[in-house]
Amino acid sequence: MTPLVLDLRPSPAGPVLHPAGEIDATNLDELASALDRALAMGGPVTVELTEVPFLDGRALDLLMSAYVQAVMQGDDLRLASPRPKVRRLLEITGARLPVCEATEVRAA
Repeated sequence: MTPLVLDLRPSPAGPVLHPAGEIDATNLDELASALDRALAMGGPVTVELTEVPFLDGRALDLLMSAYVQAVMQGDDLRLASPRPKVRRLLEITGARLPVCEATEVRAA
């Protein structure tokens, strides 16, 4: 398994969380903490998934919960450039999370 590295940075368009590595039950608490910090920064949160080859259902649940929390705060959360396996998980579960491409995030 690829260890998870989390990079959270402010940007003019809102916080960008860039996880790198596989996300599953072994590191879910780390992701939850990073999402909490990103949401506390205010503004729309982007989770750039270009370096996440795999995430499990619990990680998807966590992302969906963070999305709901962002909306309740009057903000937004979107996923940028999910890789094919992650995109497939979103499709087969019917997860209705906003998705964009990383180039859109960098341009903002």
